[in-house]
Parts: sequence; structure tokens; C-alpha cells
Amino acid sequence: MTAITTTDPRAATKAALERFLTGRSATVSLRDVPGDDRTRRLPYVQVRLNGNGRDSRLNFEATIRVLVYARDDFDSQQLASELEARLLDTSDALIRSVSPGLSAMPSTDPDLHIPFSFFTVTVRTRPVALGG
Repeated sequence: MTAITTTDPRAATKAALERFLTGRSATVSLRDVPGDDRTRRLPYVQVRLNGNGRDSRLNFEATIRVLVYARDDFDSQQLASELEARLLDTSDALIRSVSPGLSAMPSTDPDLHIPFSFFTVTVRTRPVALGG
């Protein structure tokens, strides 16, 4: 029997978000928001993993949290809502399907004191056969 794994669901989601934001000045990352108030580039889109697993040998899924930081809560909410809609329509070489979780919710980062909106989705990644 062939061993089966999958692509990192965070990396697959990040790649899709980068495609959606091509030509815009937004940054997409798996890391925390860098810089201080004077040097921080916004909007900043952070991809986080809330949990993952598989329910069969070939079906991998992960709950992904996407945080969208912007200069004000309106901009963060607008961009988060757009990215959520685009992700829900995604099927590509890495992602098989995406289903909704929590819709975009505005908030303020308690440490950075900057507005952000976040949403969650369930991302199902495509299986990858291991050689050998």
C-alpha cells in the first residue's frame, strides 16, 4: 500500500490568498504581525491553524483562521469578507474544497492596538502519495 500525506493546509491557504491579492499592497504570512506602529505595513493577512486531522486515508481537513489587520475596522472587515468569499470558491492543485466556519468578525488586537477582522474556514487539501 502507498503511504499518503498532504500539503500543509496553512501553506495551501496562504498560496491561495496570495493569488487573490496579486497586485495589491497586502502581505500574507504564517507569522505574527511584524514591526512597530511606524514601520508596520498594512493590510497584513495572517494564516493560522486551529486544528486538523483526517477522517479517512485520503481525506485531510483543517480549520484555518485568517486574521486581516488594517488601519481601520471597516477596511479589515471588507477585505476579510472578500477573502472569505474567494476562499469558499477555491479548488486548485493543493486545495480540494473549502467550507465556511465563522464569518468575518471585527476586533482590535489587545497587544498591538490595531483593528483586525478574522474568519475561519475548513480547508480540505489534496492527498499526496509518498514515494519509496
